[in-house]
Amino acid sequence: MINSTKPCKPVKQLTQVGVLFVWLLTLTSQIAYAQQPEIFVHMAAMDSKDQRNQYEIELLQLALSLTQDQHPTPFKLQPTHQADQSGQTHVNLKRTEVLAIKGFYGHNFFIKFSARNDLLKQLHAVEFPLERGIVGYRVSFVANNNNLKPPNDLVQLSRHRTVQGIGWLDTQILKHNGINVFTVSKYDNMFAMIASQRAEYFFRGANEWLHEYRNFKPKYPKLVLEQNIALHYPMPRFYFTAKDNIANAQRVMRGLKLAYESGKFQQLWFNYYGESIKRTRLSQRHIIELDNPFIHEIDPQYQQYNFDIAELRDLEANSVSE
Repeated sequence: MINSTKPCKPVKQLTQVGVLFVWLLTLTSQIAYAQQPEIFVHMAAMDSKDQRNQYEIELLQLALSLTQDQHPTPFKLQPTHQADQSGQTHVNLKRTEVLAIKGFYGHNFFIKFSARNDLLKQLHAVEFPLERGIVGYRVSFVANNNNLKPPNDLVQLSRHRTVQGIGWLDTQILKHNGINVFTVSKYDNMFAMIASQRAEYFFRGANEWLHEYRNFKPKYPKLVLEQNIALHYPMPRFYFTAKDNIANAQRVMRGLKLAYESGKFQQLWFNYYGESIKRTRLSQRHIIELDNPFIHEIDPQYQQYNFDIAELRDLEANSVSE
């Protein structure tokens, strides 16, 4: 008679194989999960020709790469429109800001915005000036046949129409200083307005105008850069992220500081903006100072990373002609 209470060897072996299989499956899943990259969301381009965000994307890549040794999980950069669950591509800066605050881009986005007192209360800022203060020096596109006499001060400038984008901090700063500003929503239309003399001035950063000039000059042949004046106001631009994304914000800040200390930050900055700054010739322009009332609550420590006059002189000394 067979004793049914005693398990036979094949059943016992099968049980052991099953336990081993489950253990291996769990381990494989954990390894696969650990190898999944952490997504860092950045600002999307407006179209295939729009390169305005390329510098801060490459800078974010650099900051994360320099801190990778302390973070075993790989990272991956992803533009905002892929992270937007509404299924639309958003490139309007103000709308991007609103969506970021509302959480449309999730938790781990790093998008460059001009710093403002109120924005620091809604998002977490990585308080490192990504453009090193150069964007606060503003030079203007004009039409080549407008025969404008260069203004000496804000009173004279306010007699002319200036065009700027809806939702831009520059727009608010110019209006605060008494300048007559006409706002439009479409980026391309601002250049069209200048070329057709529907507006007299369109101010852009000393680091921004050259790339835009090369893009839009073929379409608007009358577009030129005004050669006599520049506006100046402090306008730091930081990476902003979700309020609770403290650990990754600290990582990005650490990476930016490492990049600066090694000189890699300055080299990237120069690669993108050096030629435009050279051709601006700020030292030869009449500078009109403006107040920026929207950053009075921001810690001025960020200014230690701004470019200085010695750097400007070196850049201009090595200037080339267009």
